[in-house]
Amino acid sequence: MNTKRKTLKMPVRYLMNAVLVDETVTVVAITLSGATEEVLWGVREARRRGARVVLMTASQDPQVLAQAEEVLPVASEEYLSAGLRISPQFPILVMTDLFFAYYLGSNEFFNRERYQRTMQAMLGVLPQGRERKG
Repeated sequence: MNTKRKTLKMPVRYLMNAVLVDETVTVVAITLSGATEEVLWGVREARRRGARVVLMTASQDPQVLAQAEEVLPVASEEYLSAGLRISPQFPILVMTDLFFAYYLGSNEFFNRERYQRTMQAMLGVLPQGRERKG
């Protein structure tokens, strides 16, 4: 039996991150064109696992937009040649900054604790009461 399927070669980080997604998670997906297969796969996988999805895109494709609970529209690619001084990714970075500033301001204690744990992990500092093995 010869079955040929189109296989999307997914970066390992996408597959690993998908394991962490459940109904308690909000996924922020960014695709300027709305056609980035890896991002769209991640959106579908997040929805399959019960997560909420916020999509940042310039796409107007109803099939793409329907995949997210919330859509944050960003600048269109259509007139990029008219403005050679700004990258199309810049508005996305600004929107991401505003989105996370709002999120981080919504629960100061919880997010302060999360920030401290993240910084400890990045700096290799163990939480109090734990000893490094080895």
